[in-house]
Amino acid sequence: MLCVLLALHLSATVVFSGPLSKEENLAVQTECSRRLFRRILNSDPVPDLTGLPAVAVVVERKPDPGVCSGTLISPRHVLTASHCFHAHECAKSAPKTTAHVGAQCIEPACNGTVISMGNYTTVPGYFPALCDGKSNIGLDLTVLELDQDVQNGYCEQSYLDTFN
Repeated sequence: MLCVLLALHLSATVVFSGPLSKEENLAVQTECSRRLFRRILNSDPVPDLTGLPAVAVVVERKPDPGVCSGTLISPRHVLTASHCFHAHECAKSAPKTTAHVGAQCIEPACNGTVISMGNYTTVPGYFPALCDGKSNIGLDLTVLELDQDVQNGYCEQSYLDTFN
């Protein structure tokens, strides 16, 4: 099964890359076939997360409470829901947000790596319910750019399978 690297560039809008070269495709296939290292939690092996290796980012916003999952889509970018990311329905700016990579919670005992967020891009056309009298929750996606790359070991980036 082939894997296609989802490459996102943050500028004014989210841009998807074109077709991969043969060399890039081989590199993606090699990367996709890697397994996560075995993790132990409270002396018990953690179940194999091979099917969802990238869903290991917890996004925390402050000062308002809020925790959502996110998917690592590149070493520096996390895909999450816009309604989780914005502190208030009609907020024009983002709250202080951190990513807890490799953790299932935000408690210190979860042992995730905490990385601050840099820039973010919300899909154009997203309007939370009851914001300015508009509602379009179908475009509920935000891409967060982290201040530093996620190191291998805690979380794998996501790839999309193809069926050509």
